[in-house]
Parts: sequence; structure tokens; C-alpha cells
Amino acid sequence: MRVFPARALALLALCLLTWLVTACSNPSTSQPAEEVHFPDPDSATGPYLLVHFTADWCPACQTFKPTLARFEAENLDKFRPLHIDVDKREAPDFEKYIPFLQEGSEGAIPYTVLLDEKGTKVADWTGAVPYEKLVEDSRPQLDKIP
Repeated sequence: MRVFPARALALLALCLLTWLVTACSNPSTSQPAEEVHFPDPDSATGPYLLVHFTADWCPACQTFKPTLARFEAENLDKFRPLHIDVDKREAPDFEKYIPFLQEGSEGAIPYTVLLDEKGTKVADWTGAVPYEKLVEDSRPQLDKIP
């Protein structure tokens, strides 16, 4: 019989709690959209970087997709989006950005972090937050960009 370390169980509990809170607190977004189209990251011109940690098996991640796609599409002149699947550790930039997930949300997903041109965290969100929250929290930084 394999015993899971306490930290792994705590992380699993945190992911489940994040999903439950998100699904229960915002029922209008509790159903994932059937098809979400993210903007082409190559069309982004902004100096900031929006790093989004996700997984295919994560219900809250799927729920958050339409909101995140809208936020990205409306701000491609402010930041470049980067999506990182936490299950694909061999993906480019995984090792570079995973410390933000570990420190910022203690591993809970979805986790999204906005980095300035120096790579400094200027805003972050854990869970499937509403669109208005993304805009409100990022506005002080994004409004500085001409």
C-alpha cells in the first residue's frame, strides 16, 4: 500500500476546494463552453507576459477558458499569453515558470500570473476568477503601457 505524502494530499485538497468555491460562487460560469478559441499568441505585441497554468482534467480550468480567452483577446497589445499544462513537464519554459505556480498558488490551478518586462509578478489569480476581477487587478499595470 502506497501512502501519499501530506503535501500531495494538501495540494489535492486545495485544488478540489478551489474548484468547489469557483463552481458554487459563480453558477453562471460553472458550465464550460463547448469550444473556446484563444487568440494567436504570435499576434501579441505587448511587453508583459501572461502565464496561465492549466490541465485538461481540471474542471475549474475548463470553466475559466472562455473568460481567459476574452481577456487575452482584448489585451494582445499589452501582453503575450503563455499557457502551461502542468502535466507536460517537458514543455518549453515549464521549468522557467513553474516556480511562480509553486510560490503563488502553492500548486493550485488554474493559476494565472502577469509578469512585467523584467519578469516581476505584477498580478496573479488563483481559480476561475470573473472577467471583471482580471481587468480590475491588471488595470494599474496595463494602463501604464502606451
